Amino acid sequence: MGNALALGIVPVGSWINPIISSHLKDKVAGIAHVFSAGEPNLEKILTLKPDLILGSSYQRAIYSQLTQIAPTILAEYQTNEDWKRVLIKQAEALGKSQEAEQLIADYDTRLAQFRIQMGDKLQQIHISVVRIYPEGFALYTNDGFASTILRDAGLAYPPVHDRYENTLIPKERIQDIDADIILIWSYSNSPADEQTIQSTLKNLKNDPLWLQLHAVQQGNVYNVPSYWIGDSILEANAIVDDLFKYLLENTELQS
Repeated sequence: MGNALALGIVPVGSWINPIISSHLKDKVAGIAHVFSAGEPNLEKILTLKPDLILGSSYQRAIYSQLTQIAPTILAEYQTNEDWKRVLIKQAEALGKSQEAEQLIADYDTRLAQFRIQMGDKLQQIHISVVRIYPEGFALYTNDGFASTILRDAGLAYPPVHDRYENTLIPKERIQDIDADIILIWSYSNSPADEQTIQSTLKNLKNDPLWLQLHAVQQGNVYNVPSYWIGDSILEANAIVDDLFKYLLENTELQS
């Protein structure tokens, strides 16, 4: 959905998660929700009479059924790292290849400006991205959507992150999430999970080891929205907005 909107196409239906898509709330009015229980609702898609269906390789099992409704393009999608290639594939299907190239060029230009404005600080600052789960917390490492954007920005995780591979961190190893900046995000599918997540986060922030972290003592811990687990150029630019906000507007880092 995010890519289609960025390309100037308003879909008749989409997978719309109000938590992840909260930053798109002004753009999704009138777009039908066509997923139920995490799967495409074929009957609902049929009623919308689409001219084209865009999906990912995750929907390969129902490809033949989708093609009976409308021509269907499934972009190969292994992880959220594939988001640029998916954008190009979807743009080709929509006849918007030039627009997609411009979107990526604009994204690259913004990050080039970010790197210039960061200057020498760029090589000195490490960022930890911490995801809070109901059962604990983990470090976001090198195989996801946000990681590609941080790499494009020239930013790095602390070296200790390499040992975790997105696994939960033992409470006694809280110090391993320390960095110059800690960004915290979470995502849940239910109010019950969200309540548990908030309890987990509260316990983390009350832990004496947490209070000893450099980023905590410097006031450089920020909660970021769930679009950090996004998959489109719109979410990518939203993360770039956050980088400008939390790094270039941070007087402590720029001093």
